Amino acid sequence: GNEAHYSIIKQGQYVHLDDLCLAHIFLFENPKAQGRYICCSHEATIHEVAKLIKEKHPEFNVPTKFNGISDELEIIKFCSKKITDLGFKFKYSLEDMFTEAVETCREKGLLPKAVENPANGTKKE
Repeated sequence: GNEAHYSIIKQGQYVHLDDLCLAHIFLFENPKAQGRYICCSHEATIHEVAKLIKEKHPEFNVPTKFNGISDELEIIKFCSKKITDLGFKFKYSLEDMFTEAVETCREKGLLPKAVENPANGTKKE
């Protein structure tokens, strides 16, 4: 990826698109819902996301160290307590989000379905 973007995404808050849509429907149908809601199911650093992708997709050359980004990052947490107190439950994990993102990118031709010479030294079967 573009190394200039690493500092922008060094830590973030995530929600699966399906969870976001389900939250909108849940709030629309809930008579107790009022005001604004934060819809964040996970927080993660760039290091955690890189590790997750590298473990699930070893065929890609995913870095685990990033110049100028500390290994010990403070995570800014977004609290979704207001919506979960009404009974909403998030369905998707962080792993689900990134696994599906890779699958979608492969289906759309944005990522290769297989890598001839994987960066991790494994052979294509």
